[in-house]
Amino acid sequence: MTRFSVTPGRLVLLLLLLLAGFAGVYFLWPLHVPPLPEEVVRIEISSVRLQPYEIAQETYTLSPGSDQWAQLEELLSQVTVHRCFQTLSGSTSTGGTGGRVLNFYGRDGENNLLWEITVTAGRHLRMGDRMCHLGWWDDLAGQELAEALAQRLEEA
Repeated sequence: MTRFSVTPGRLVLLLLLLLAGFAGVYFLWPLHVPPLPEEVVRIEISSVRLQPYEIAQETYTLSPGSDQWAQLEELLSQVTVHRCFQTLSGSTSTGGTGGRVLNFYGRDGENNLLWEITVTAGRHLRMGDRMCHLGWWDDLAGQELAEALAQRLEEA
C-alpha cells in the first residue's frame, strides 16, 4: 500500500496551481455592462472624435424609454468585458483613446450621477470607477464598439 505524503515542495506546487486557477477565473470570467438603474431619468452622452488638428464633440440627451436608447442599450448588452490589472490597481485611465471617445452618464431627477460608462477606441472600457479589458484578444474591439455606438447616435 502506497502512502501519499505531503512534502513542502508538493504543498508549494499545489498552492501555486490553486492560485493560478483562481487568477484565471478572476481575469477571464466574462462580465457585462451593468444595466441602467430604474432611478435614471436621463442619459447624457458625450461623443468626441479625435482627428489630427481637429476635435469634434457632440452631446446627446436621451430618456431611458426612448427608441434611440433601446438601440444603444441593445448594443451595449452584447459587450463582454473582463477584469484586467487596471481593475486590481484601481486605475481609471483608459490609456490610448484612439479616434473616438464616448461617455455615457445616467442621472436621476436631482442630477446625481448613478451610472457611468466610458467607451474609447482603445482596449479598455470604464464602468463607473472600474476599468475592464474589452473583448478577449481583439485589439480593435474598442474601436468597433465606439464607431457602432457613434453611428447609432448620429442616425437618430
